[in-house]
Amino acid sequence: MKPVERVGLALDKAEGDRRIPQLVRGYFSDMFEMFVSVYKALRRGGRFVLDIGDSKFYGVHVPTDMLLAEVAAKAGFKLETTRLLARRYSYDRTELRQVELVFQKARAKKVRV
Repeated sequence: MKPVERVGLALDKAEGDRRIPQLVRGYFSDMFEMFVSVYKALRRGGRFVLDIGDSKFYGVHVPTDMLLAEVAAKAGFKLETTRLLARRYSYDRTELRQVELVFQKARAKKVRV
């Protein structure tokens, strides 16, 4: 099962706003489309930097940075680096993270003659 859907299913089972699971699924679907567009716009070897934080809804942790890395890989990016920017806390005081993700568009392989 895909990681985003695993989180979506956990949110489906949670006692809370029934719109949240669809919001999460829609967010990552939209982000995939964004990664595809950025990939097309970048030169080979180009980098793309994203500042993002994780979330928690109704007791379900949404590791946004890790899920975005999965989505970006499907669009053709390689996660180059991850850097912790800040520690944050959810409403229930669970520690969350704000991170910088640096993605790189794959370089073309050189063909030797």
